[in-house]
Amino acid sequence: MKIKPFIFFVILLSSNASDAAIYKCVVNGTIMFSESPCGNESEEIDLTPPPVLRHNSHTSYGSSVKNMVGYVKIDELKRDIQILERRIKFLNQQKTADLLNIDKEVTLARQQKMDKNHIKIAKQKAVMSVNKLYKNKIYAAKRKISKLKKEVSIALNQKVQASHTQQTNSKPDAYIDRVSQKQKYIQQIKQVEKQIKSLEKQLINQVRKVKQKQVSGKLSATSKMQLSVELDLTKKKYRNMISQHKTKLRNLQIKKLQEN
Repeated sequence: MKIKPFIFFVILLSSNASDAAIYKCVVNGTIMFSESPCGNESEEIDLTPPPVLRHNSHTSYGSSVKNMVGYVKIDELKRDIQILERRIKFLNQQKTADLLNIDKEVTLARQQKMDKNHIKIAKQKAVMSVNKLYKNKIYAAKRKISKLKKEVSIALNQKVQASHTQQTNSKPDAYIDRVSQKQKYIQQIKQVEKQIKSLEKQLINQVRKVKQKQVSGKLSATSKMQLSVELDLTKKKYRNMISQHKTKLRNLQIKKLQEN
């Protein structure tokens, strides 16, 4: 049995659709898309891809090619990304509608008692054609979005760097001297903190050695007393050094804050 209407539907879906304006309408409960108005209530949908970049002469910072990236308007790039995202959303909706139309055509063909094998093959071809068509279009739109996002990131980075450079160049020498002095204090603070940790570690080791002597073998009362005095002197010695370094550390921290 011939199934010319169904085969024609497959061929129609597999044809390469244009990216120009198309029309969407509902005919007898079926969603249709056409390059020309297909009803009194046709909805025109403009799918013309937006330009990737637009440069306006009034946004120029100079005529040098080296400064070309400075002409990029970040807001326009973001708007182009939004347009492409809406295009992807529409393509997904259009794909769903086309697949539903295929199911309707299959149901109609079965009601007309057409050959089941032919129906199955025709449906497979139609579904594959629709999936391939929209996959390519959606992939192309996503690639454009990725490229635009990269350009936005580059433009933002260059904008920040240019602003930072301008601010740094406008700082007086006194400011630069304060920054340099602050960095010097930061290095000194790190060194003192390291020395404090080293002294605390030495104190722990010295105390451990004296206590090991106290518990080793039989000691006379005089020896025990001498070790006890040695332990007190060791603790006092290291605690004094640690205290001096902590005082130095506090002074450096105060000086560093004063340079802010």
